[in-house]
Amino acid sequence: MSFSSKVKEELTNKPPKSRHCKLAMLAGLSGEYKTADLSKDCCRRAFIKGAFLNSGSVSAPDKSYHFEIAVPDEAYARFLQ
Repeated sequence: MSFSSKVKEELTNKPPKSRHCKLAMLAGLSGEYKTADLSKDCCRRAFIKGAFLNSGSVSAPDKSYHFEIAVPDEAYARFLQ
């Protein structure tokens, strides 16, 4: 199992507790960033968590560190930024 897979498994086992953060995470999982309510810091973190679970990867910290979320277009990349 890759390091990325282990990280994703750990994140999956710790879902957000609040409804608004669950909705934000689902928006990240589905890529629906235009309709997501990310007015709270906790929701922004949940959204990024969902985006990472959907199409992200991370290398093991003992190697050259690399974190990436693949996105379909530049607008989504700018939104995540």
